[in-house]
Amino acid sequence: ATFNWGALYTAVAQLVLNHTFAEYVGPNGPRHWWPGWEEGAVELTDFSFVVPPSVATQVQEETRRVMHGGLHGDTVFCRRIVDNTGKLITDGACLDDSELLSMTWLPSAAGDPRPWE
Repeated sequence: ATFNWGALYTAVAQLVLNHTFAEYVGPNGPRHWWPGWEEGAVELTDFSFVVPPSVATQVQEETRRVMHGGLHGDTVFCRRIVDNTGKLITDGACLDDSELLSMTWLPSAAGDPRPWE
């Protein structure tokens, strides 16, 4: 996946032109904005020739599932998460902006393809 900065700059410029950018600014300055698939900010890139077609198909299907709310909740950060050392990060509560911005851990994936479920 890649971050599409052009889509983000276009969206912010349109907010400014529409005089609606103030909706994205809180009393303490700009709020954190977490754009994703819906805003066109995240896109799936082309696959390398070394990626087997079956894997590419599986990734595309999973991407569509995520894009259409296929995860159980609004975000992958609203479920049980264990880090790569075995430490429980959250038992299902959503991580807030300050927790996301200060992440110093990696999710556990060893033997668990979906450590957030």
